Amino acid sequence: MDPLKVIVRHVVKGYSGSAYNGCRYLTINLAGDVFTVVGVEKLNGQRYVTIGLVVRIADGLVIIERNQNEISVHEALIAAGIAPKQIIRAYLGEPIPETLV
Repeated sequence: MDPLKVIVRHVVKGYSGSAYNGCRYLTINLAGDVFTVVGVEKLNGQRYVTIGLVVRIADGLVIIERNQNEISVHEALIAAGIAPKQIIRAYLGEPIPETLV
């Protein structure tokens, strides 16, 4: 498997698991280059389903499309060995090359 996919999968998986009132699930597309964390939770008797994290790999870049976490996935990716210049924080408005939009 592509080493970049292995690192991103490992990092994003760290955002899944038990939550305060439910669970967060790691989902991955068939190509293995889009990773999401879906939360299924219950609060005040209401069920909520949220997508708190969306990260994709394209052309050797890691694009963070959505990050609703208190702990920065950007910093976690860098700590895992991905160069900062390979990471685009699209959720903050950082530009994505036109060919990857």
